[in-house]
Amino acid sequence: MKTNTKAHKINQKIGFHNEFRIVVTEFETDKCEKIKKKWEAKAYNLVLTQGLTKVAMHLEYYMSSSSFNSAHYARIGENTVDGAVPNSISFGGYIHMGTGSTTPDISDTALDTFIMGRAADMTDRDIDFTSLYAWYEQKMTILPAEYNGNTFAEIGLASGAAETSTNLSTRALIEDSEGSPITIEKTATVQIDAYSKLYVVLDTVSYNNTDWVDGPADSFPGNALLKSFYENDPWNDCQYGGSGGSAVQAEWHIYTGTNDTAIDSDNDNAVETQLADSGDVIPARSGLVVTATHRFETAQSNGKIKEFGMRMKTAPDGYSYLRSLFRAVLPITGVYAGTTFTDVEIGTGDDVEDEFTIGETDQLSTFWTWNEINSGTLVVKVDGVTQTETTDYTYNDSTGVITFESGSIPPSGDAVTASWTVPYIAKSNDYVLDFEISLTVAEGTVPT
Repeated sequence: MKTNTKAHKINQKIGFHNEFRIVVTEFETDKCEKIKKKWEAKAYNLVLTQGLTKVAMHLEYYMSSSSFNSAHYARIGENTVDGAVPNSISFGGYIHMGTGSTTPDISDTALDTFIMGRAADMTDRDIDFTSLYAWYEQKMTILPAEYNGNTFAEIGLASGAAETSTNLSTRALIEDSEGSPITIEKTATVQIDAYSKLYVVLDTVSYNNTDWVDGPADSFPGNALLKSFYENDPWNDCQYGGSGGSAVQAEWHIYTGTNDTAIDSDNDNAVETQLADSGDVIPARSGLVVTATHRFETAQSNGKIKEFGMRMKTAPDGYSYLRSLFRAVLPITGVYAGTTFTDVEIGTGDDVEDEFTIGETDQLSTFWTWNEINSGTLVVKVDGVTQTETTDYTYNDSTGVITFESGSIPPSGDAVTASWTVPYIAKSNDYVLDFEISLTVAEGTVPT
């Protein structure tokens, strides 16, 4: 019977945060010849469930193509992704304003009282690979001659055409410097410049011995997933793959490896010593979670699995490259503590022999090493009866030799067995191995 090992799940969070800076300029006359006063308001947006769902759908979409072309790329900040799917998976690109004053709720799909929406142009952007965040800012202007007689009290980031009020991704009330809601009276002498700043943050990894990685120096500089959000249109604008641009798109690859060296997030690959590669894995979405799964069959990835990780595929200049995303080194608390071997026969008593070596008669000894046994996990039995260390036997962890005391030498015909745990996955033909790696889209915070 083949054993299904399915205990290796990693889930990481991608956080989104949106805030607005609203610059109000009042002129002396409607000819805008002289500024009377200029002041700013703020809006710290609640990221709506509808907006987060769009991000998850976006991830699923651009990771699900079997080929690279200009119709499949990450363009989360614009109003369209491609001609076939114009709005359903885009987070932003439009700024909406309205008059409503009700408290924003994550279930909102539109402003409380929608007045206007307009496409926003990108004004600035930046990325910090070390701190694992990126942001870009877009601007929309309401000129003095427009929307006069309205009172603006709410604002949000949306996708879709300007008149489509229900494609909202974030919503907030406009506030003063003290955090109190205010209104902006629109007249023929007032111009409003609204700046939307969207942060994308890869949360601190929530597992020990696990980290996001940038990849080695000859890979493109920085985390693939973060880059895909930072680039507003990676196919046309992104030059890290060469003069033809690059698409950060398509499948994930899940890797296993045999190297347990400590993680160096600035230089690591997904694994340092590769044992097996899943090949292209197309993820699936459930709500706000996008998950990639892969099964290594009985004949695959056999050996000591001490590390695993994930890479994303990119396509600069028409060629496919794999960019490291994160690396994990076993053991990982809550994911995998180690492999336990139970009652492995290491010899048979003959009333004389007092030394038995772990692994000497074990057909699977290539999948574990006695000097890697976790301290305190060794259990030795003779004919099914547990023996006491120091009283009945001694164990040399440098040689794997168990030496029985003179009064405890195993009788003739009695089986001598041992049980122990190693801190890695000991994969053999007796097992299939399932990995599950998922990303959860959630509201985030501004990085410090």
